[in-house]
Amino acid sequence: MVSRSTQRWSALAGLVALVVLIAVIALPSERRAPEVASPLVDPLVFAELVEIVSPPETGEPLELEPRIAAARALGEAGAVAAIALECGLETWPEVETAADGEPVHSEAHQLRAPVLRALIESCPPERRLQHFAALGRGASVDVRRVMFVWIGAIEAPAALTTLLALAEGVEPIQWQRDYIARPFEFALAARVAARPDALVELRGRLRELAPEVAALAARACASVGTKPALEFALDTLGRADDYDLALLAALARGPQRSACVVDPAALERLGRRLEDSDPNLRRAAIDACGALAYLGALEPLVEILEHPDPVLAQAAHRALVALARADHGRDARAWRLWVREEQRWRTSRWDTLLEELLSTAPGRAARAVRELAAHPLQRDEAAEQLAELVELGTAPQALLLDALVSLRSARALPGLIALLESDDAALAERAHRALIEQTGLELDADPRNWERLLRR
Repeated sequence: MVSRSTQRWSALAGLVALVVLIAVIALPSERRAPEVASPLVDPLVFAELVEIVSPPETGEPLELEPRIAAARALGEAGAVAAIALECGLETWPEVETAADGEPVHSEAHQLRAPVLRALIESCPPERRLQHFAALGRGASVDVRRVMFVWIGAIEAPAALTTLLALAEGVEPIQWQRDYIARPFEFALAARVAARPDALVELRGRLRELAPEVAALAARACASVGTKPALEFALDTLGRADDYDLALLAALARGPQRSACVVDPAALERLGRRLEDSDPNLRRAAIDACGALAYLGALEPLVEILEHPDPVLAQAAHRALVALARADHGRDARAWRLWVREEQRWRTSRWDTLLEELLSTAPGRAARAVRELAAHPLQRDEAAEQLAELVELGTAPQALLLDALVSLRSARALPGLIALLESDDAALAERAHRALIEQTGLELDADPRNWERLLRR
């Protein structure tokens, strides 16, 4: 039997233990787990991370490199906590901004961004994407906005998939805000520019994307300005008037458009908008035809020169100058005369010029190349013929290269790709530079890579 004395001592010991426990809980503790909003964030790791970017109690100055090393030591769990803090899923008052606009701790506030970035980037890209996807699931649109920016800079095949997955949770009305739409559009453009093969996935998923997301994807591709990206954007024309207006403006924007060649078949959708009853759409289509050098728009553009709306007529004149690489004024009759002269030239000189390209007589082939280049209205057909001559190997390669480069036609690309395998290293290098310039693609000199990405 337990004595009363023993019972009293046991009760007293329990009371003391309770008092001690209450006192410990009441005292601040560096290891006490804070409350976190996301179940994916380890509270203790999060507390350690915050301590790393908080000023020490002793008052010594914070140094960046030791703080980065300490943060990286937290490992992948630390990267998850850093993503949550960086994107606004979690907050910590000690490093936030006070009501008067000044940082609560200015030194810690300045060091926070580079420490968090270094910790996040220490996580392998594919794992990093997985963490963004998991933390972004169900997150607010403001959190996703920051995630769009981060994911746009991650060099990994799954980055595009992760971007599109995060976009699925955004309400349609939110895409009307540039604050939300622009980061997504820029991130998507960055991924397409960095990995052109991402267009294969984007094309495959286009039908399942929300209209607002599809529009931003097309605009992003138009802004990238590479041949495959522009052709992807053109393929989406015809969805809706608002969609097409924004896309046509993006296609026409930027000086790099005229440097990039586009397949004529992809431009056919563009020509259909030249007859639109909406003057804004028609004007945007005219500008895009000029920027993308769409020869199929020549006759409709000449007709628009006589339109009573001076804005449309002026836009058509600018586009015609871009197509013809010459200015025949604003009189539609002068342009029609030029077209007839080009057709007569084609009938009288074409076969003769092709024969001269095969000539061994000094200067004869060079003169033929210069004459072909001086008639841009026939450039697609000329480029196709010259590319075939490259394959046959019956004409001087240097002359053919000069002609193919000067014509600036998508039909010239197969010939340029074939010249990558020339025994003349300098000539092959010139062909490689021309391919990069005329497609916007930064690929190596392996012909197989060019053939794969330029195949429609």
